[in-house]
Amino acid sequence: MAEEAKERGYELPAPFGFGMIYNYLARDIRVDDVRLAVNGGPEQSVSRFLDLGSNSRVNAAIARLDAWLLPFLDVYLLAGYLNNQSTSHGVVTLTTEFPRPRTREYEFTVNTGLDGVVAGGGVTLATGYRDFFLTVDANYSQTDIGFADRFAALVGSARAGWNGKIDTVPLRVWLGANYWDTDNTARSTVEVPELGTVDFEADQGPRHPWNPTIGVSTTLGRHFDLVAEYGFNFDDVQIVVAGVTARY
Repeated sequence: MAEEAKERGYELPAPFGFGMIYNYLARDIRVDDVRLAVNGGPEQSVSRFLDLGSNSRVNAAIARLDAWLLPFLDVYLLAGYLNNQSTSHGVVTLTTEFPRPRTREYEFTVNTGLDGVVAGGGVTLATGYRDFFLTVDANYSQTDIGFADRFAALVGSARAGWNGKIDTVPLRVWLGANYWDTDNTARSTVEVPELGTVDFEADQGPRHPWNPTIGVSTTLGRHFDLVAEYGFNFDDVQIVVAGVTARY
């Protein structure tokens, strides 16, 4: 359908692309439930004794291969490496009955660093009218950062903006929104001195999965695309994306 689109006056990108993308994500993580099992015993929730939350900061380097199968349909594969730095804050509430009823709260902070690989794929749909465009994107990925199960993520986004030129420089600017569905259960096993083997599960996910974005991109010649995007919510989320794609 490329020839039909060109006859209507549209300038189409080169169909194949290889891109390198840097992604930074900072956000608060809610923890809904924590369960423990000691030495193979039954799991028990400890959430009534534990109030736990976390802030996560992720730096990721992603390689992306894409192909425009139709003028309005782009499919892609992605793979990369990420580093996750988290700061977890918790409050443990303990109640004792002897020698008299008493409740105590203990606060703690734990810093953790995790590294791993991420891989997935997605699809983009695009449409437009004159100098304005709309795109909808969805991708699915899995990340291995050392837990018993891989973390799965379904990320959706929509962007609407202007596609034109300033002097002779192609330019696209947009406003958008993205949704990160990264609710997962973290599972692992640790050895605790004088206690034994402890299996734990924690149900967790982003505190604010929906966030607005603003972005800009340009084209150098016909073969190189540059893109930058910033996401935020005036609270706990910051998303920075910067990348370059070679098209052929």
